[in-house]
Amino acid sequence: MKNRPRAVSHFLKKEISQIITREMRDPRMGFATITRVDMSDDLKHARVHISVYGSEREKDECLEALNHARGYIQHRLSPRIHLKYMPILSFVFDRSIEYSIHIDEVLEELEAEEDRRQ
Repeated sequence: MKNRPRAVSHFLKKEISQIITREMRDPRMGFATITRVDMSDDLKHARVHISVYGSEREKDECLEALNHARGYIQHRLSPRIHLKYMPILSFVFDRSIEYSIHIDEVLEELEAEEDRRQ
C-alpha cells in the first residue's frame, strides 16, 4: 500500500472507531472493533474490517447496523477528513481472529493427541 492510502486508512480507522463508540447509540452495535481499513489507491473507497464479540446473530445484527448507519458515519467523518472525495465505506467481517482461535484449537488437539501417544 502506498503512503497516502496507508495514512488515510489509519486515520479512518481511528475516527470510525470513535464515531462507533462515542456517537452511535444503536444497541445492535455490541462489542464491535475496527481491525483495519483498506483504501483504494484513488482514496474513493474504504473497506472497513470489523470484529464483533458475540453470537453469529449478534454479528449479523452489528454488520446490518453499520451498513444502515454508513451515511451517518460518512457524514460525521466529512468535516474531519480533508480529501477531495469522501471515501465510500463498506463494512465487512474480519474473520482473522476467529481463524487464529481455530488454529490454536487445532494445534492444542494435535498436541494432546501427541501426548496420549507417548
